[in-house]
Amino acid sequence: MDTKKLLSIGAMVFCFYTVHAQNIFPSGGNTGIGISNPESLLHITTYGTAAYPSKTSRGNIMQLFQADNNDLEIGVGKGVNTRKAWILARHLSIPEYGEHYSTLHLQPQIDVMGFYRGVAIGYLPSSDVPYGVGLAVAGNVGIGTTTPLAKLSVNGNILATEIKIKTNIEVPDYVFDPSYELPKLSSIENYVKKYRHLPEIPSAVEIQKDGLDLALMNLSLLKKVEELTLHLIEKEKQLMKQDQRITEIENSLNKINDNK
Repeated sequence: MDTKKLLSIGAMVFCFYTVHAQNIFPSGGNTGIGISNPESLLHITTYGTAAYPSKTSRGNIMQLFQADNNDLEIGVGKGVNTRKAWILARHLSIPEYGEHYSTLHLQPQIDVMGFYRGVAIGYLPSSDVPYGVGLAVAGNVGIGTTTPLAKLSVNGNILATEIKIKTNIEVPDYVFDPSYELPKLSSIENYVKKYRHLPEIPSAVEIQKDGLDLALMNLSLLKKVEELTLHLIEKEKQLMKQDQRITEIENSLNKINDNK
């Protein structure tokens, strides 16, 4: 076989294996991409300037999974101590790449959800999320704000069909206890004239400064309603006695007139 034929056969074999070649990783040890001493089964390393995803850029992505024109991107910001990472699922529209985002299911409903463990944020990696819990968060959660000051901080409106508040504040049913000393209306009048708000109710300045505690306010208002109810009951008794006395006086006057 001459040299030309050998070269032709070699070229054909090379092209065949080039077209059908696949990346084969070792069955043992760690594999590194961009690093010569990988510390895990797959260790990918990259350096440079931080770039974040936008409509026209993927930013510093580490992994790209694509099916047709849908993709899932896992990115870690380059640069020293940027400490930012992201997961994006989006549609690869052309020419406006990444304009339309896709649904990303962290815990898709496949079967009976009572047997699923949900997503944990802020807990130790060794911590278990109980079965049936969709999301467990340790720390504060902010909606519309990056600086939540409570377990849940919402910068905006809240719409709900039902809200229940559990509190350790004592419900003021003790107002109806016979031993309860009902404040006199005269003392309440003096307090209102001096402070311009009801006793045990925060002032407008306090509410503007510290916000409104719904549980405390509702129970404080309930206490005032109960006290007001007792005052009305007492006043009704007084009016009934007065009516009775007026009736007696009228009867006496009528008798005197009849005897004239």
